[in-house]
Amino acid sequence: TGLSVGGLPDGTVDGDTLASGVGGKVLQVVQTVRLQSGSSGVTSWTTLAAGDGNVEVAITPSAASSKVLVTAHICGFNDDDNESYHFRLARGGSAICVGTASGSRTQSSFTIGSYGAGSLPHRSASIEFLDSPSTTSATTYALQGLRGSAGTFYFGRNDTDSDSASQGRFPTIITAKE
Repeated sequence: TGLSVGGLPDGTVDGDTLASGVGGKVLQVVQTVRLQSGSSGVTSWTTLAAGDGNVEVAITPSAASSKVLVTAHICGFNDDDNESYHFRLARGGSAICVGTASGSRTQSSFTIGSYGAGSLPHRSASIEFLDSPSTTSATTYALQGLRGSAGTFYFGRNDTDSDSASQGRFPTIITAKE
């Protein structure tokens, strides 16, 4: 007979009245925010760590068919003006969402380059990836790093890190949503 102001009465629409495939929802969100700065100059893939812990997050999917949306954000700089620092998302220590292998090129999720950085005190990057972990066990997602051939990557801060209002401090964030 029509709707009144205020919308549908409670119980009018339930899962059985929706079309097939409709009704998905976010079941849980977990996030790790690292507020302290960190650095890495490693030559093998390693989970990034700041003064307040690893850049990783654990989630336990409610069903093996669940998908997990993983996002990460980082801001920092490489102290070698001619190098890049590679990053990748990892699930349980194994890479996910990396480029195709090709010769000796590094398979990574994204890179922060310093080429021609000149007066840039920092750069930032983010990634978002929809994963299918196919498990109901606790699953850890991490942001890992690897230097190119030289330099150290400093994150969560500007290049000089002097005690000045012109210098910034930045969070490093990883989030998982089922």
